[in-house]
Amino acid sequence: MFTEVLDEKEANEFIIRNLKISKKRIWFCSPWITRKDIGRYLDKAEDVRIILGFSKKQDMKISDLEFLEKMDKKNNIQVRVNDKAHRKIYIFDSFALIGSSNLTHMGLGQSTNSNLESSVASDDPKILNGAIRHFQDTWNNSIPLSELDIAFRKKRPKIRGIKEILELFRPHNPLERILD
Repeated sequence: MFTEVLDEKEANEFIIRNLKISKKRIWFCSPWITRKDIGRYLDKAEDVRIILGFSKKQDMKISDLEFLEKMDKKNNIQVRVNDKAHRKIYIFDSFALIGSSNLTHMGLGQSTNSNLESSVASDDPKILNGAIRHFQDTWNNSIPLSELDIAFRKKRPKIRGIKEILELFRPHNPLERILD
């Protein structure tokens, strides 16, 4: 059995290593996702699930929604959104990483301004099953990314996609007007 506490750079190495070898399951829950470079690995796994957190207005500007929308259109990948998700859980075939790192360059030590982060990586069945349980709970209380787009269209019928939603957030943030 393997259980180790990792810093942000070690967490990045763990994620990339497991992205390369996972064939059945890759599940991510992170409020912010900007790492487009992971996209090349996601086609290899049968079941890819990504939960994006929109707990604050700024979250819609930080995550790369265009990238996530492209990923969501692939057969093996589902992307969901949860306005309360602040968890950072990364689950692979037989490993879990739980910690404070968002799936961003800063969160995973790939920027000169990187955050100082800590995560626990493990293949211990208790930790892995606990991570799966927390992920599935969040997944079951999330909406598909495509429904977020539909929710925006109901309030603003002329909006035709994520790109146009992003434009609404420049230079101000009318989130309350759109979703109330």
